Amino acid sequence: MLNKNKTKIKSITIFILVIISISIFLAFGIIEGAKDILGLKSKDVNKEVFISKGASTYKIAKILKENEIIKYPTLFRIYSKIKNTDSTYRNGKYNLNSKMSYQDIIYIFQSMTERTDVVRVTIPEGLTVNQIAGLLKDKKVCKSKQDFLDAVDNCSYTSKALAKIKDDDMVRFKLEGYLFPDTYDFIIDSKSENVINIMLQNFDNKVFDYLNKEIEKSELNFSEVITLASIVQKESTNFDIMKTVSSVFLNRLNNKSKYPKLQSDVTILYVEESIKPNLQKKNQKMYDSYNTYVCSGLPVGPICNPGLDAIKAVLSPDVTDYNYFLTDANDNYYWAKTLQEHNNNLYKASKVGKVQGVDTE
Repeated sequence: MLNKNKTKIKSITIFILVIISISIFLAFGIIEGAKDILGLKSKDVNKEVFISKGASTYKIAKILKENEIIKYPTLFRIYSKIKNTDSTYRNGKYNLNSKMSYQDIIYIFQSMTERTDVVRVTIPEGLTVNQIAGLLKDKKVCKSKQDFLDAVDNCSYTSKALAKIKDDDMVRFKLEGYLFPDTYDFIIDSKSENVINIMLQNFDNKVFDYLNKEIEKSELNFSEVITLASIVQKESTNFDIMKTVSSVFLNRLNNKSKYPKLQSDVTILYVEESIKPNLQKKNQKMYDSYNTYVCSGLPVGPICNPGLDAIKAVLSPDVTDYNYFLTDANDNYYWAKTLQEHNNNLYKASKVGKVQGVDTE
């Protein structure tokens, strides 16, 4: 009889423990599910995802799971069904963040039809951070130009590319060069930090993941490649020109004893147009660290946000023995091996009009 009572008590105890465990499991599941629905996740992931035409909610949920935007695809499908939004999603590329709620994601997928607070913004190759801030302000993506510039300098960002870059007090905008020029769909009145995260993630996806191994084989480090690409971007009119311009600068960098300074006009323009108007007080040391008529070799950081072609041109330049180039008022390029040839080109080009390029020494 005693053994039967002990067995009974043991069975009841196990039953109670099982019920408690199930309750805890269900409670935990409910909490985790709610976090996923509301976007209250600890992991901050930005991804560009592609939704094909006619994709089912099942396939969309699977894509979101694979890209770490959501944790529970079945829950997303149930949510979509309850909201009656199945079959309302538009195909295309979307920049998403894991901290978005299910409702935010659904709104973005419907952005081209039902949303009135989404704007498509094309950021051209070669814009500076300052110019991007102005463009986003004009498109009403961010509250103000200054709000975006403050977010560039004062917020922390997780990026594979940024992890490769050393901080330098002389760099005016720490994200200059890494806000990838592309076409984006942004929500009006977005947080500047969220907009920047999307652009940085796009840079990681299209530059870092695609070209990092090639960059590691280069004689330049990651930051130097992007810095030179930014100069090449501003000095060039097309990809073929970029490859030749890149060869000139690399030839000079590889012969620093003879060509200690790159002497690129566009670096002076950056100082005058982007740095000086955005500093509260004069900083000659910073000006000089960008001005390639003053500093040795490359400037301290990028002078714009280059596109993929400019970066590729730095990694795969033409093979030339040019050490000088300049352009005339009609964007004709003149190449030279020697200073004498360059001076002759300068004379020819000056007859056409304004001259720009690697100056004489």
